[in-house]
Parts: sequence; structure tokens; C-alpha cells
Amino acid sequence: MKRRTFIKAAAAATTSLGLAHLSACDSLSEVDVVVVGAGLSGLSAARELVKNNISVLVVEARSRVGGRTYNQPANTSGAIIDGGGQWVGPTQSEILALARELKIDIFDTWNEGEAVGLFEGQRFVGSELNAAPEAVEDLERVIGLINEMAATVPLHAPWEAVNASHWDTQYLGDWLDANTLTQDARSELEVGIDSILDAPASQISLLWFLFYVRSAGSYQVLQSIEGGAQQYRFVDGAQQLSIRMAQELGTRRILLGEPVQQIASDQAHVYVQLNHGIVEAKQAIVAMMPADADKISFSPPLPQARSNLQANWATSSGFKIHIIYPSAFWREAGLSGQATTDTGAGSVFDNSPASGAPGILVVFADAGQLPNDKIQRMQQVVSTLIQLFGNEAAAPVEYIEMDWAKEKFTRGCESPLGINVLTRYGHALRLSTGRIHWAGTETSLVWNGYMEGAIRAGKQTAANVIAEL
Repeated sequence: MKRRTFIKAAAAATTSLGLAHLSACDSLSEVDVVVVGAGLSGLSAARELVKNNISVLVVEARSRVGGRTYNQPANTSGAIIDGGGQWVGPTQSEILALARELKIDIFDTWNEGEAVGLFEGQRFVGSELNAAPEAVEDLERVIGLINEMAATVPLHAPWEAVNASHWDTQYLGDWLDANTLTQDARSELEVGIDSILDAPASQISLLWFLFYVRSAGSYQVLQSIEGGAQQYRFVDGAQQLSIRMAQELGTRRILLGEPVQQIASDQAHVYVQLNHGIVEAKQAIVAMMPADADKISFSPPLPQARSNLQANWATSSGFKIHIIYPSAFWREAGLSGQATTDTGAGSVFDNSPASGAPGILVVFADAGQLPNDKIQRMQQVVSTLIQLFGNEAAAPVEYIEMDWAKEKFTRGCESPLGINVLTRYGHALRLSTGRIHWAGTETSLVWNGYMEGAIRAGKQTAANVIAEL
């Protein structure tokens, strides 16, 4: 059958499935597997499929690969700015192995010196931040309880935990209120949880949080730099992982700037409707956060549980601000660059490159506490940094923002699920829908929500698809 005749036939067939009619001039590709999403998960899946001699096309709405990793160039210094995911830890074996394979180097997070705090206008340095002994004891006790409870949550099915129905009706904040004995311990936990998930404990399901802790190994691993989730960074930025995987796959296997409008399927094929045509495949992998997948129309409609899962999937914004200085002056003062505040500039880290210069501070900001105007926002953030690190902070050479809540194709960065989502709809998270399979870090059993989880999910979903072909 000639290609133009085939295109006409395919267009007519897909119209009956609910896809818009395509003319003979519309582009069309036919492959074994179409992967929706060119982030770490989608590209990892495509890479595994290609290794098994399976034809693949990756389609991506953005004009770039990388998903929630994004290297933002600094105009003044040329330093690479990680606008999205950036840290990895020693127990994240898949991403570290991938980095070695792709010849991408890592380096230790800048972590020497004393931390600083700013609360109610008062500055605290080093040991001044230490809580009273009774608060420390209380904090350790509650963290122990969290780890013990998390250990009872099955990774493959957290909704089957013995106490799942009870825990999924409780907000984490309410549980902490009932189980902490000191206000300092309660406040410390709130700051820690918000720094991980960019959401208050009052909005997070206790069950989902316990699963999240179990997925990482422990609460301490989530929080720690040395030995924890924040120990290393990538010399070339985290997006470089996706860039090099895409280079391996080649341009003929990746289609950028093509948002998926609809996915239709029948007993033999899947048809993916793009702006400029359709892709026909035997199987499809949707490597997206469930909330983002909810933007796609499906024909026939998704099962009710999957549809409800996507509609009820919670996201948090993820607002990163990088402030660049000629040098890391805070180190000369014996400071680590790490800080916690109640000013809207919630958590601060030294995000300088491996060379140590220029000096870069990253602020994980609370947009709700900052002005809407960018200039005023910058002034408030810099004012906070002056209070934290001294007058040298008054003269940055560049200010760079990344607000994931404003990204067109990403509803947010993290997934702090609310109550009654896992127990009601969680079983649909990884369950394939006919010829449609689900990937993305949110489907991973290990390091769920992290870059490591994205790679694991992509590889596992590819294995599942290979078994189907």
C-alpha cells in the first residue's frame, strides 16, 4: 500500500474512534510503541525499547526534552542553573548508573559551614538554631514513629496497608498535632516536610506520606545531604541526562513541540492525535504526571478509577529562585549557604557549580508570601538574603526564576496527595488501560517522586510493554 493511500486509510479508521479527520497531507508515523513525554521516564523507556530492537517514537509537547529537569543558562557567567530536579543520593542506583553510562559527572553538594535561620525578624546562626533537649528528644521520637509506620506500608499497594483506611482519612498535619509534645519539634517537622514537598502537612494524606517515606528508605534519608537525597549534583545539570539520552535515540525517534490532543485505541492499535497528524502504534506509554495526563482526551474513555485518579491528583508548584554573585562570599564567613526563613524565601542552599564560582544561592520560595511583581519579589528575596548573609548579598549580578506552576505543560513539580486518593483510586496508578501503559516517577515503587523514580518507572514500564509485544 502506498504511503498516501495508507494515510487516508488510517485517517478514516481513526475518525471512527473519535479522532479528528486527517487529510492526506497530515504527517503520520507507524511504530511499535509511541511514548508520550520526553522526560527522564519516557526517554528511559524508549531507550530500553530500542535496545530490544523495538521501533519507537517519543512525542513531547515542549520544544525541549527533560520534563521537570531544565538547565537554565545564566546570562552573565554561563553557569548552568538547575531550574528543576537537581539532587541525587548514594542509594539512587539507577540514575547514578545512567550518569556513568552517559559520562555525566557528579559532585558533592556544597555543605561546609554553619547554617542560618531568620524567624520573626531575628537571625540565628549555627548552634543558636539548636532546639532545647526536650524538643530534640520529641523530634527523634516522632521521626521514629513515622519510620515504623512507613515500614508497614506495602510499596506495591499502599492502599492495602493494615491501617490504610484510617491513615488515608487523616491529614499528616493533624497526626503531627496529636503526636508531637513540643512546639519546636512540630515546627521543625513542618519546615522539613514543606522543604521536601512544597506543601503544608495540613494538605497531605498521612498514608501517602508514609508511602513516600518508605519509598525513599526513611525520613532521615529524605532530609539529609550527606548520605541522603541531596548529596550529589550533576556537573552539567540534571537535564543533561535527558539531552544525552535523546542524542542516543536520534532525531528520527523524537518529535518535539507536539502536544497530544487525544489517544484512541482499538483491539489492535493505539492512535495518538497530535497537532499535525497521528501516530499509530501497537502500544503506548504515557510518561506523565497523572494530573498532566488528565489534559489528554481518551477514546474510549478511561476506566472510572483511572479518570478519577487523574482528576484528583494533587500537585505543588515548585518555585526556585537563583541569585548569582561574583563569589560565594558566605563561605569566607564560615557559612554553608543553607538557611531557613519565615519570609517567603523558605529554604536556601549554596547551589554554586562544581568549580565553586560564581557563587549561587538557590531559594525554594513560597509564592504566596512574595509580591506578584517580579521586581518587588526580587527586592524582598534579596532583602532576606542580606539579613541572612550580610551586606554583600545586596549586589547580585543576576536573578533567575523558575515557577513550575506557570509552566503550560506541567501542573506542578511535586505530588503531595490529599486524603482519600490512594485508597479510592490508587490501584489504577500503574494498571495498564488496554494498550496504554503508565510511567512517570509517580508510578515508581522506589524513590517515588524523584529522578531516580522516573528512570525506574520508565525501565519497568518498557519491560511490561516488551512482554506484551
